[in-house]
Amino acid sequence: MSRRRVIIVERDVGALCSLVGGLQDEFAILALRSPEAALCASPELYDAILLGVAEDGWQAMTFARALQERLITTPVVFAAANPQMAAVAEQAAAFAFLPKPVEERVVARVLGMAAEALRAPMAESG
Repeated sequence: MSRRRVIIVERDVGALCSLVGGLQDEFAILALRSPEAALCASPELYDAILLGVAEDGWQAMTFARALQERLITTPVVFAAANPQMAAVAEQAAAFAFLPKPVEERVVARVLGMAAEALRAPMAESG
């Protein structure tokens, strides 16, 4: 089985590098620093997206709405230091919310579950 393809969006370069370093053995990763860049990267071709959420959450909500408008069903996992962003994740129909700082093993498990959730309907219909 090929490695699952994920997009990691994180503004903080140190956190982004740490995540990529910790997850690169398990996932094929496209690392980006903005939701806008992720929208330009054909997100429909990926198995899951980890989105670092800023304090106000407006970029995350805009990103989720843009995916929905384009009928892109790639699961998105929100990660934020502010626990109130869990409500934004729920409003955006995110697959999951992870509080920052995130542990790489937890991120790996949740991204794996998200990727499997995307594949499950395909396996059932085929």
